[in-house]
Amino acid sequence: MEQDRHRSSIIPYLCVNGAESAIAYYSAVFEAKELDRYQDEPGGPIGHVTLEIYGARLFISDEFPEIGVTSPTTLGGTPVAIHVVVPEVDVTTKRATDLGATLLREPQDQPYGERISKIIDPFGHSWMLATLIT
Repeated sequence: MEQDRHRSSIIPYLCVNGAESAIAYYSAVFEAKELDRYQDEPGGPIGHVTLEIYGARLFISDEFPEIGVTSPTTLGGTPVAIHVVVPEVDVTTKRATDLGATLLREPQDQPYGERISKIIDPFGHSWMLATLIT
């Protein structure tokens, strides 16, 4: 169908100070799989990485301030939260905080059918972790 060909998707593109560490962190917390990487030289800054997290995509890059690509740690925070549905919010929240995230809200059941927690990851990005409840 013609309409499907033009369907859009929204993919968060996170700039971090330390992409290699961020990739390792997201892989450990969310079981992320690296799909591709663009890096001019081994050990140099990472221009782009695509991660897959539970079937969704996430893009990551190192900071490139000369072209306006800066991380929340450089900016002093972020107004955006990334909402991700995970298999077990309590387990994922503990894993995230054990690996360096700051816990903002303990997991709690919500009246709209999700159990939610909120964290700031070690790279300054805000996450709402959710598990559907019935």
